[in-house]
Amino acid sequence: MALLPLFRSREREAELEHRVYALQTALDQCKGVARSWWSMRVRFTVAVALVAMAAGFALGVYRHQIQQAFIDTAAEMGLAHPVSDAVLVETAFQKTDYARALRLARPLAEAGDPRAEAVLGLAYYRGRGVPQNDSEAAKWFRLAADQGDAASRFTPRRNTISASPTPAAKA
Repeated sequence: MALLPLFRSREREAELEHRVYALQTALDQCKGVARSWWSMRVRFTVAVALVAMAAGFALGVYRHQIQQAFIDTAAEMGLAHPVSDAVLVETAFQKTDYARALRLARPLAEAGDPRAEAVLGLAYYRGRGVPQNDSEAAKWFRLAADQGDAASRFTPRRNTISASPTPAAKA
């Protein structure tokens, strides 16, 4: 009888060793899975960062072209109204692209667009893209004011430029 407990003890020891080995194998598998997930997470984070940088670059450098493409597409689909040429003139002037603003404004102003006339008046008044010429500025401001452009009615008073009276002042 003394041998029986000793035999059972070795059997129990072998069973415990087997369990320990199984647990170590499972732990090694978990470590492998964790390493592969970590590696995938790092690659995913780097990929997202690169895409974000590329998108940021594209939206920063090519923002106007991308925005214009979206606006044109939306207008063609009937989801938005097309941007008027006068808005493009004002935007170019505000962004100090005077050559483009003047190239777009001149035909519109000659066709009677008050916003383009006001931009031409401002360009001549400030000497932006053209030589400063107060009489030319006054001409364009007056044409814009006569068509109801409120800002042109109150142009800066300087030499030959005078404010155009409002309809209420005429009465």
